[in-house]
Amino acid sequence: MLADVRSYSNKPPELYLLTNRPYLTGKPIPDKPVTGSPIPEFFTNDWIDPRIVNFKARDGATVYGRLYVPSNYKGGGPAVLFVHGAGYLQNVHRWWSSYYREYMFNHLLMERVLSCSTSITAVRPVMAAIGGPESIVTWAVRI
Repeated sequence: MLADVRSYSNKPPELYLLTNRPYLTGKPIPDKPVTGSPIPEFFTNDWIDPRIVNFKARDGATVYGRLYVPSNYKGGGPAVLFVHGAGYLQNVHRWWSSYYREYMFNHLLMERVLSCSTSITAVRPVMAAIGGPESIVTWAVRI
């Protein structure tokens, strides 16, 4: 048997057991989750799968972020933009974040308060290269 931990941006990690055998074309290898980490109530909420977005800074660096947009988004309206300097903790990926509280808070803002909420991570030198917070706000308004 092989053990595999799987997650997605809106699904917490679960442990799966897989049979250790060669893959035969057209015959999927059955897998079996051996954990059920979130309580059933967790799945009653329609947790968003945030889009991964990026833009080029003046110095050519690419700045990445997660964009939380409601399904009925039509453009315009208020937005929240989180910018912080922990570049080594970018949290911009397709698996469950170790910063799940931020994910859930961003989702809550998007769902309950704002028509658009976005989370961008940038290190301070990139902030300076793109002209500071004003440039990021300009970028967010264009979304």
